[in-house]
Amino acid sequence: MTMHGQESGLEPAMNLRPAASADLTTIKRLLTEARLPASGIEDYLETFVVVEICTDGVVANVGDHPGRGNLAAVGGLEIHGRFALLRSLAVEAGHRQQGIASIICDRLEKDAARRGIRQVYLLTETAESFFSNRGYAVAAREDAPAEIAATEEFTTLCPDSAVLMVRTC
Repeated sequence: MTMHGQESGLEPAMNLRPAASADLTTIKRLLTEARLPASGIEDYLETFVVVEICTDGVVANVGDHPGRGNLAAVGGLEIHGRFALLRSLAVEAGHRQQGIASIICDRLEKDAARRGIRQVYLLTETAESFFSNRGYAVAAREDAPAEIAATEEFTTLCPDSAVLMVRTC
């Protein structure tokens, strides 16, 4: 999906597309800079999306193919049966406050619903209000379904202080 100006709330020459294996190094860099875990990303890359800012001022490749731009944001899902874990939502510092995180979340939540996912979970230390505004509610960690509680992010990557949130699709 190509996004232009007024239509999407984003500046021109941004492209939302599925992540590609060629993006993996940059995705890991974005996550590291945002202090988010990058471990295991390659195992779920097919459910990740990126926002690419095109370097020449026009969308280099429209739709689902990498262009000539720079990746400015990433987000993804881990699918576990009828549940999903939204993880790795990161927007490069210079591109924040432009609605990019919301657009990525919209896409991931639609993807989850299309896959028949009943609930989307996430763990956060810094974005509780952002997700609360999107309809996510705080949940007790001990109430997480076994599929979510068994994830690497839940068991080892995120500290116990991370807030568990859930949204029903």
